[in-house]
Amino acid sequence: MGAYSILYSVEGDEDTYAVDWDWMVQGKWARSWREYGLGHAWHVQEGLIARFTGFIAYATAPGGIGVMTNDKGGGTIIFGEGTIINEVIVRDEAYQALLGHFGLEQWKEEFPPEKIINISPAKLAAARREKERLCGLERRKMMSGTLGDYRPAEEFE
Repeated sequence: MGAYSILYSVEGDEDTYAVDWDWMVQGKWARSWREYGLGHAWHVQEGLIARFTGFIAYATAPGGIGVMTNDKGGGTIIFGEGTIINEVIVRDEAYQALLGHFGLEQWKEEFPPEKIINISPAKLAAARREKERLCGLERRKMMSGTLGDYRPAEEFE
């Protein structure tokens, strides 16, 4: 049947992001991204919300080695003196992009991440159509952003 993709951007980041249904993770939404300027490979992570403890460690001795990790789990080796910083980073852009694509932002209590992750594009489109009917909203066009497969959400069970 094919994957349903929603492309989105993250402020201050040049990477390309998407939230995908039935691509690398079957029967669920998952986050994916492609690093800016580093080719065409896409990286996939399960889940809609990324919770990451940003642990930045700089060695305390001159000439020592530390590791700095980023919110995608990558690491960079750091040489020199420094300190240790722990920070919890919550990335919910994929979840927000999914709600926004289907026009369901004001009903996020009805569609929390742990529930919406398992709802197909067709069922989310049906939920939107119901909101349009009940609330007198304008009909929304919901199309997959998958390259070469721009079909309506209703076709993706």
